[in-house]
Amino acid sequence: MMVQITWLSGLQVERVKAVMLTEQGAFSYNFTADTLTELPLEEVAESRLEIIATQTDGNWQAQLMACLVTHSS
Repeated sequence: MMVQITWLSGLQVERVKAVMLTEQGAFSYNFTADTLTELPLEEVAESRLEIIATQTDGNWQAQLMACLVTHSS
């Protein structure tokens, strides 16, 4: 979960809203220039991310994919 928080807080954007499934459970994130709020959630079906920005960064997808944790069955 720390990787997601570090990545979110490092973005230079107006706002980020996210629901993320982590190894510690599901969490919602609401990030603005001066605030990062993290709240635990009941079970959710999938992770979602919305970035509101005046400029985008072509590296966001690769950086976000680096946060993924996969489990082998």
